[in-house]
Amino acid sequence: EILILDEPTNHLDIESVEALIDALKRYKGGLLLVSHDARLIQAAGCDLWVCKGAGEPLGRAASFEEYRRDVLKELIKRQAAAEAEAARRAAARRQRRADTLRR
Repeated sequence: EILILDEPTNHLDIESVEALIDALKRYKGGLLLVSHDARLIQAAGCDLWVCKGAGEPLGRAASFEEYRRDVLKELIKRQAAAEAEAARRAAARRQRRADTLRR
């Protein structure tokens, strides 16, 4: 038996989400869960496969916490790159202004 759930917590209140989590913990069959609900994903304790979209292949994470750390690292890396690019552009603008004033 395989239970397939697609965003099962979308319209549930907190008590219903907790009841679903309890039921999933007791479920003995296979489970395919599609969800953005971090608490549900962590409670399910399953292998985590991540769909990144835009034609990128599925990626596997050892745990939700590992996935969360990877996303945070990527965001920090992107932020640093954006800040470096902004600094480079600002320096280029300053240089152009200085060159204009020297003429």
